[in-house]
Amino acid sequence: MYTFERFTEKAKKVLTVAHGEAVTSHHSYIGTEHVLLGLIRVDGGLAARVLANLGVEIDQVRATIESLKGHTERTTIRQAIPTSRVKKVIAIAFDESKRMGVTYVGTEHLLLGLLIEGEGLGFQVLKDLGATLERVRDELATLPPYLDAIGPSQQVRSRAAWTGYTPLQRPPSTPTPLLSRLTAEARSCLVLAEEEGLKAGVGYIGGEHLLLGLLRQGEGLAARALGLLGVTLDGAHGAVKKASLDAPRQVVSQVTWNSDLDIVLKVATDLAGARRAEWTDTQDLLLALWMMPPSSRTQEALQMLGPTVDAVRASLGHRETGHSRPD
Repeated sequence: MYTFERFTEKAKKVLTVAHGEAVTSHHSYIGTEHVLLGLIRVDGGLAARVLANLGVEIDQVRATIESLKGHTERTTIRQAIPTSRVKKVIAIAFDESKRMGVTYVGTEHLLLGLLIEGEGLGFQVLKDLGATLERVRDELATLPPYLDAIGPSQQVRSRAAWTGYTPLQRPPSTPTPLLSRLTAEARSCLVLAEEEGLKAGVGYIGGEHLLLGLLRQGEGLAARALGLLGVTLDGAHGAVKKASLDAPRQVVSQVTWNSDLDIVLKVATDLAGARRAEWTDTQDLLLALWMMPPSSRTQEALQMLGPTVDAVRASLGHRETGHSRPD
């Protein structure tokens, strides 16, 4: 049973608008396409902001829905009920909220639910319009919460809290305070690393997947430094694939941290402390990767890419002091 009290006011409004869209369309059900229309129509919602930034407009969505669905027979409808697929989207939204370390479900979580569910008409429309899960996550990592995070019993959160991150499964040796000291950019890199581990089908997240996450995040100091050194995402994918040839492949629905990633986080925290920085940033995670044991898959991939730790430090303009903040 879902506790809809956890929904932000804007997330609740999305479901209300979705119901109205279904009734107006003479449908006896609320489908994922109606939820998508609700996400776009609720002004000020984080999902609406993301979709607008990605160029997804309501007229496009309506036209795409009609082209995919075709005309349906019209009947008088006063009440519509959610489909099982919409219920699944809501369940995923709750899971995403928990994984991001927040206590509410916002419009952004409903949008992620549509994309992760991956089969409904709402997903098909988003896919056709170029709003993929990867692009939405990347866009979310650049935006503050705005008013979508404000509800009757909620307070405005810092960007670090908004981009909160709870690993799917982390080693018990990883203290939660280490995660709470990560900047928003660093946390989003870990989310992307999880996606890379899932796509690779190896069942774990290692330092090599974090490298890919740092590159995919794109806006952090680490991504900029790697770009200056000529390290591309395609090149890194190739190096990681070669370094992971011995890893068994399987269809996986979740991933766990391996000990390498546990070490990276601890080393990165120490590096941030050496800089006298309050927060652990992407530059600390990047340097920590170069301090992994020579026998690790991470180091093997880094050696294929070429840059040395001294070159990385120079590219970062690394200093012994600094005070990066999550917002």
